[in-house]
Amino acid sequence: MSVKFFGQFLIEQGEIDAGQLREALERMQMRNRALGDLAIAEGLLAWSDAERLNAAQREVDRPFGELAVAKGMLSREDLERLLCRQREQRLPLGEALVELGHLSVTRLGALLDRFKIDQSSIETGQISLPSALTRLRLVPIVLDLLPRFCMRVARLYLKLAPARSQEIDSALAHRVTLDVRGAQYLALGLAADGAVASALAGGISGVARESLDDSLLADGLGEFLNMLAGNAVSALDREGVTAQLEPVRQAVLPPSGHVFDLLATSGRGALVVRVSTLG
Repeated sequence: MSVKFFGQFLIEQGEIDAGQLREALERMQMRNRALGDLAIAEGLLAWSDAERLNAAQREVDRPFGELAVAKGMLSREDLERLLCRQREQRLPLGEALVELGHLSVTRLGALLDRFKIDQSSIETGQISLPSALTRLRLVPIVLDLLPRFCMRVARLYLKLAPARSQEIDSALAHRVTLDVRGAQYLALGLAADGAVASALAGGISGVARESLDDSLLADGLGEFLNMLAGNAVSALDREGVTAQLEPVRQAVLPPSGHVFDLLATSGRGALVVRVSTLG
């Protein structure tokens, strides 16, 4: 059994095809607006304000709305109203498929129940760590931050699978690694296919995905990993644990380690963690 999204499950069950899934995802993208977009539409923020807040989120692990309130750019009342509107407008995948006529309401309910059973044995959100990683506070911090930063940078929904030790799929051709030094040596590697790499690199650089060349993809993926690790190290520092990042190395992964498969709504990736004690 593997981690999957509801859309993938529906395709595997023969309930919808890939074209119908794309159509539903496009409808969701139109309806599920980011908080910043809602604030701009209501005249509460300028586009440049939202861009500054998005950039600040790369340095500070804090929700967009909370950061805007802290900086005096939104009132608490405005934030609560925007969050309420965002919840009211949210369109889940199943409802999008019903609106498009690809599923009935009754069939959707039955399929959601089956999907929950299918995924019930897989821990998501709180992944159990191998014993070799349990003593490292940095690892759960990275695993916790990764889906959030994928969403903030690229609006990319991500799920993580429990650790395994198999080799990385060759289709995950875009690869970067950095080392974290402290009481222990920890290497973090990130591998991605073209869809995930272009989403993250485009979100980091602001360059349209279709205009990203191999160099921009490598730089963007490396910058994303550096941002992710940097925020994790900052969180460690607040807990009184000191660590230091080494420069990102492109086109390589740690030679061995624990592999956490990453499943996105479009595309795949893997996070590799390798630990060794420094002499």
